[in-house]
Amino acid sequence: MGKPSLEGCRAKLARGRLHKDAFEHELAKVVPPSKRKEIPLYHEIEEASPLRIRVTWRLGPMISIPPEAALHVGDALTNYRAALDHLAWIITKRVHGLAQLDERARRGVAFPMARNSGTFPNAMKRNLPGLDLGSPIGKLVRRCQPFGRTWQSQAMRALRNLSDRDKHRLLIPTFWFPETLKFDLDPLGFSILDQRPLVAQQRRAIKVGTPIFTAELTSTSLQQPEVDLKCEATLYPALGGSWAAMPLLTYVGDAVEEILDGVRDLL
Repeated sequence: MGKPSLEGCRAKLARGRLHKDAFEHELAKVVPPSKRKEIPLYHEIEEASPLRIRVTWRLGPMISIPPEAALHVGDALTNYRAALDHLAWIITKRVHGLAQLDERARRGVAFPMARNSGTFPNAMKRNLPGLDLGSPIGKLVRRCQPFGRTWQSQAMRALRNLSDRDKHRLLIPTFWFPETLKFDLDPLGFSILDQRPLVAQQRRAIKVGTPIFTAELTSTSLQQPEVDLKCEATLYPALGGSWAAMPLLTYVGDAVEEILDGVRDLL
């Protein structure tokens, strides 16, 4: 028996990558890469006394990522996952034979994405009926499960969580996030008692008014301080779940391709 064709799987993978490119194109129309270092800020004096003053800088008006761009993210992930589900059908057809499966079992065929190692055997039994866990293909499928620690497992975890949300719940949250923030504060005659960035490491959506940086200053003068804050950063698109969008879409596509290549060599 010759090698089965994975043409349909690879067509789904290619379609996913087209949506990834379309997402990047939509972003470039909204905020070109050359403009992603320009982060608008405004400051507010929140507390003032004769000796101390606290100033907070907040995000100013900026263009949001349009919902149309988020649709491309969901479509890319849906096609990536479809490539694996098509592969599961081919595996089942080759290893077990579809004639022996009833309609319910056929509907359950899909690429397993178990929550943990304890549920993996049942997921394999349900999604890839007849496939031995200890077989080469069974071992390959286990290595890339979402509960693992490899980069492929991380990619599969993102694929499962985000595609489930996009398909069954809501659009995937897609927003700008500042990377590698660097601040240079010049208080122009005032002493700095404290200064710190306020954007958390966890990637959550930022919007107009989000506090970015705060500083506490001191002076013997009763005059309002003149403060100059230089901010260097790069805006990049992020997704809900603390994922940077473009690297994630690339890693997931690469992980899917590696799985397709690995299984084909074993069939």
